Amino acid sequence: MKRWLTIFILIGWIASNAQVRSCNCNEIFKETVQKIYNDYIGFALQKREKEKDFAHQVYVYDSLTQRTGLNECTSLLQLFLRFFKDGHLFVSELPVYSDSQLSVLKTDLKSTDFSSSELARLIMAKNPVSDLEGEWTDGSSKFAVVKNPGKNWPYEYIAIIIDASDKSKIGEFKFGVNLKNNKWEGIYYTNKYAPRYTEVEAVRQGSILNIWGGILWGRLDLKGAPLVENLSGFDPVLPEINRIDSLFTLIRLPTFLLDKPKFDKVLYEHEKDILESKFLIIDLRGNGGGNAIYWDLLSFYSDSTRPVMEETGLALASADNIHYFQKYSSNDNDNPYSHVVSDMKEHMGEIVKGPIFSPIQLPTRKSNIAKVIILTDHSNISAAETFILHSKQVSTKVLTMGESTGGVVDLDNVNSISLDCGYRGTSLGYPMFSRNNHILKDGYNKTGIQPDVQINKGEEDWIFFAQKYLTRHS
Repeated sequence: MKRWLTIFILIGWIASNAQVRSCNCNEIFKETVQKIYNDYIGFALQKREKEKDFAHQVYVYDSLTQRTGLNECTSLLQLFLRFFKDGHLFVSELPVYSDSQLSVLKTDLKSTDFSSSELARLIMAKNPVSDLEGEWTDGSSKFAVVKNPGKNWPYEYIAIIIDASDKSKIGEFKFGVNLKNNKWEGIYYTNKYAPRYTEVEAVRQGSILNIWGGILWGRLDLKGAPLVENLSGFDPVLPEINRIDSLFTLIRLPTFLLDKPKFDKVLYEHEKDILESKFLIIDLRGNGGGNAIYWDLLSFYSDSTRPVMEETGLALASADNIHYFQKYSSNDNDNPYSHVVSDMKEHMGEIVKGPIFSPIQLPTRKSNIAKVIILTDHSNISAAETFILHSKQVSTKVLTMGESTGGVVDLDNVNSISLDCGYRGTSLGYPMFSRNNHILKDGYNKTGIQPDVQINKGEEDWIFFAQKYLTRHS
């Protein structure tokens, strides 16, 4: 365990020398609790019903965090925040180390590289037990996720770099995870060798690996899943659009966490195929949200001349929240945030009206599209869920199929606040406002968005299932 003793000693040295206040897990926890009381609209809306239970939760975790080191703190805080069952409420790490500190971490990491013969043996072991196992790519490097063969890492599964443009990186440890509290979680190393907390999940029937922080890897070797034979130009975050035949076009949307111009570029490169198809199958599985960059896609199948209307929700007046809304407000009469700032300043600590968004008018497009199926699963949250809701709002052609979504959509627009823990870069992420003023009665967070047509877990090929459904019902 020499390697991990080195890291823990380094962490202790950094903490004692950092030019910030002394930092430990209990202090981070207390600040997190204070931010929830001051800033989090989800708690403010349910304070009367939840305050007693939350106070007990705080009492329990206050004791736990006093006995928890910084290396395990984020994991514990993530578990603490599950009390609210809101995926927009989380703690994350974005480490900031000096060059000299990174040099120590790199040297330690490189000391346990896998040799070429060890890599070959690992890659040949093709008896996967977990859906994490296999070969993956981010479009520029290749990774093997394998069961830990006995190296001195305290993780059940590890990811090793097996190919990269910088050949010196081959054999390096990339992440390690254990199944903890029903999640695969552990440590991830950035390209500069800074370790941070991570969660990892295989989605879209094991063809995409979703790594905490918006990182996606595409699988290379899973039978029946999309294979990536040529990495030139491949990017697992970009949409994939394929004309299946004269009737069907398949659109895969791995994430909405990318720049809109990149998203639209792929869209308009395939505009003819989309508009000439009778049926669109939009595979949303694995999409964990991002930003609302999808409006141009909606215009391809919109059949309504009515503008898209957003309801006005609720927000909590606090200093942090005023600072957030001030960044986006202006003196324009139609700015959705300006009134929020002024209302908050007059009603500190109270619940006020959230942003008032102007209607969105989509252009109507001439197309052959008769039906659109959106394939959904439990990993669909946030902007992936609003994509479904907006699709239904703009078109009667849309049918959802698969599993219920994850239910992380009632409270929206995440703000990130530093918890002032120096080099670890610990932050609290929390939603800024509710989607409407009756969210507790009519929200989706408890159940997710239910599909129009359920697909059983045993169904191997969801695309073929959707094709058969459309053929039979058209």
